[in-house]
Amino acid sequence: WLDAHETAHQWFGDLVTCRDWSHLWLNEGFASYYTVLYEEQRDGRDAMLFQLWKEAQGVLSAQDTKPIVWRDYRDPMEQFGYRVYPKGAWVLHMIRSRLGPELYRKSIRTYLTRHRNGIVTTDDLQSVLEEQSGLSFDQFFDQWLHHGGVPELRIEYAWDAATKQAKLNVKQVQNLSPEVLLFRFDLPVRFWFKGQDKPLDFKVSAGKAEEDFFFPLPSAPELVRVDPDYTLLAKVEFQPPPEMLKRQLSADMIGRMLAVQSLGNKKDAASTELLKGVLNSDAFHGVRSEAAKALKKMN
Repeated sequence: WLDAHETAHQWFGDLVTCRDWSHLWLNEGFASYYTVLYEEQRDGRDAMLFQLWKEAQGVLSAQDTKPIVWRDYRDPMEQFGYRVYPKGAWVLHMIRSRLGPELYRKSIRTYLTRHRNGIVTTDDLQSVLEEQSGLSFDQFFDQWLHHGGVPELRIEYAWDAATKQAKLNVKQVQNLSPEVLLFRFDLPVRFWFKGQDKPLDFKVSAGKAEEDFFFPLPSAPELVRVDPDYTLLAKVEFQPPPEMLKRQLSADMIGRMLAVQSLGNKKDAASTELLKGVLNSDAFHGVRSEAAKALKKMN
């Protein structure tokens, strides 16, 4: 892992380096994210997502609200922390998720070629991304790099059988301040149905303190997954109905991790048995490890 990180610094830190310490994430965030991409090449997509999961835990547990691009440090070592390493990596992951791997790669190659053997600021990266994609990144860079915090989401699900509509109520509950704003973001939602192999995918744009989103569906879904491909850095509180939670234990790897966490907050025998099954049979080591932690938490 460390070798991959340091190897990435040949490009991000040596070939191109940040103008000053406030833009350090352009060195360390890139090196951290390309270590994650190396995990995907070496061990597969679940290994990559698990690395992102571990990176996210440190970011989501942080208490301070300093932005990534921060000029008020007294000592440069104050910059070497979660903001520029895991959070910086997650910013790049969200950009790559928005652009797609090929356009992202083209944009980063352009960024490196244009600034080869030079110094850069965050604005230089934004300029290249906008030029190559034709998209505006003003709001994205403002909320993720020039302001602090992360979205803290409280999501509730309901099904209306009469209208055949699913409803998601989405609240942003982070403490707002001049440093931490309401975030605007795309929220992918995926619905699975019993007896069908192909899910239905939707994407909504959230940006208010509280919003309701409605989804016309052919029938009541068997499973609802919010951000199923793990493309948004957010602290999410979402408790699906018990049967959906049980079904989620056979879903994608991140879905299984989240289901295990939810079950770990319960104290009943049924949840214990489900976690025991995960511990003994899940195909991915990270999910089995999370099940062991959840069982320990339940004592």
